[in-house]
Amino acid sequence: MSRALRVLVVDDSDFFRTLVADKLDSLYDMETETAPGASEALDRLEADSFDCVVSDYNMPGTDGIELFERLRVRGDEVPFILLTAAGSEAVASEAITAGVTDYFPKAEGQTQFELLGKRIENVVSQRRAEREVEIFREAVEQADPAIVITDNDGTIEYVNRAFEGVTGHSAEGVEGTSLADLTGWDAERAETLHERVRGGEHVREEAIQHREDGTQFHADLSVAPLRLDGEAVEKFVVIESDITDLKSREQRLQVFNRILRHNLRNDLNVVQGYLALLLERIEDAEARSHAEDAEAKLADLLSISEKVRSAARTIRTTREAEEPRVVDLGELLGREADRVRESDPEATVAVDSDGNPAVRATNVDVAIRELLANAIEHNDGQDARVSIGVDQETAPDGFLAVEIADDGPGIPDLEREVLERGSETKLKHSRSLGLWL
Repeated sequence: MSRALRVLVVDDSDFFRTLVADKLDSLYDMETETAPGASEALDRLEADSFDCVVSDYNMPGTDGIELFERLRVRGDEVPFILLTAAGSEAVASEAITAGVTDYFPKAEGQTQFELLGKRIENVVSQRRAEREVEIFREAVEQADPAIVITDNDGTIEYVNRAFEGVTGHSAEGVEGTSLADLTGWDAERAETLHERVRGGEHVREEAIQHREDGTQFHADLSVAPLRLDGEAVEKFVVIESDITDLKSREQRLQVFNRILRHNLRNDLNVVQGYLALLLERIEDAEARSHAEDAEAKLADLLSISEKVRSAARTIRTTREAEEPRVVDLGELLGREADRVRESDPEATVAVDSDGNPAVRATNVDVAIRELLANAIEHNDGQDARVSIGVDQETAPDGFLAVEIADDGPGIPDLEREVLERGSETKLKHSRSLGLWL
């Protein structure tokens, strides 16, 4: 036990009550308190919490079993050990019928207290284990995703409360059926998945499922092995979420992205071409100035379109990457710094990579490139100065921090606020795709 057990000893005999409390304290380091009768015990239990109650049966007014029953009526599930006189089989039978946690016949000698201490430890350990199971089960029942437990052949044994809302099927309708019947997998695919999970693998799958009323939805399923005793996988736990809305948003974003990248970009290229022809013929200085401003804005829009395309490609490859790749961070920083020097010879880029640390990352080169470009592009000085460093001390264990600093004005307060908050509003929104990326 991690802490001393708190035990309430109830007995109308001052001598025996004190003796039991002292022995439990000295032999097992238990924190004990005493009560001379049921009324005092109920008051003590109302005011404080105990791990176990040890009560004599034969007490005036309210006996030990009646005390136990009154505790249970008011919802107190504290473990309860009833002390009985030797040979009181009728009392023991009554105690068992009432549901007392355990009963203990009084005897003579030191041994009885040693045995009583062991009994107390056992019933408290059992109650704590039961309580942990109750908490876990209630957590599973209150969870938003559907949670399913199957045997190691995929036969459904349990579903939680959210299951019906997510899948449209009742618990009674699916218990005893196959997980494949629920997901719509064919026999070969289902058996392949079962074999993978039985081998200890955590499997993530998406499936189009049908509710009981025939409507379909996109489901995200995570299937993991459960080892209850030893190494053998005895059961599977399945966590399922309805991702139909997410899939719909992804499809809409793909359409918007295609329109922005393809249709809009093509039209802007046409406009840019016509504008270039006009500029060749415009002689009026003021009109030419306006046309050049329009040309510059068109170039900005085309640049934004290309950035959106690049951002979408980066996000897609990051999401689809099976695992991060090993990157030589020192070499990467040097390469990106050289890229900046070539595009802007006036800029000064200093690199301090603290050796050549290797990291596991996905698209970190794109992130560093965007930050360097931002530092150069938004620097209001003639000769931008940028430094890149690797910090191993302030980063969390197992991580490296790349710090990029410049002598420019810094990120505007509004941009910084939006980035740190992680969301935008109509009044406060970012204009930089690169920083978001």
